Amino acid sequence: AVIRNALAAILLVSRDVEAAAPYRITVVPGNASLPKGADQTITATLQGFDAEGASLMARRTPDGPFEPLSLVRSDAGTYEGMVFDVAEPLEYFVEADGVRSPVFTLKVVDVPYVQRLELEYHFPAYTGLEPQKVEDGGDIAVLRGTEVRLRVVPTMKTPGGRVALNANESVELSAPGADGSMTASFKADKDGFYHIELQAPTGEDRKSTRL
Repeated sequence: AVIRNALAAILLVSRDVEAAAPYRITVVPGNASLPKGADQTITATLQGFDAEGASLMARRTPDGPFEPLSLVRSDAGTYEGMVFDVAEPLEYFVEADGVRSPVFTLKVVDVPYVQRLELEYHFPAYTGLEPQKVEDGGDIAVLRGTEVRLRVVPTMKTPGGRVALNANESVELSAPGADGSMTASFKADKDGFYHIELQAPTGEDRKSTRL
């Protein structure tokens, strides 16, 4: 009991010291898991101090050196950067004016995400316009009432998925074809956003593309 109380006291002191530290760097996402080969945005916020620049230090092997990656200061005052093609676990931290964040880990998991998104617009009849195909789709800007047909090509086989529209609507993707691709359609009748959720082999959903 004495040892437990002593350890608890030490832990509380450590937390108090950390909370009272005048200079800190908060990093998002911190520790995270992402699909193999995906890119990850890193955002760092300097707390209690300012600096002309900040560096993202990352290493892709446990015994390798930390190498600097560029961070760009945003209008909001945070520093942002991108780690591309994370194929193996990666350790990283952010440093500015001698202040370092904790070391975080990006873990890699084998889950599907959207490798290619094809769109086909079928405009309202009154326009007289022919359907338009977009081979590398993303944001959608069309006339109100346009039917948007999607073809989703995932990075790996997936049992299914859906297109989530705004906050409360969704459209199920078709069963995977012979090439693994899936299709869906919806009518663009108002401003909003959509993202595509694909099921992992375990059956869990993963938000893989938000547009």
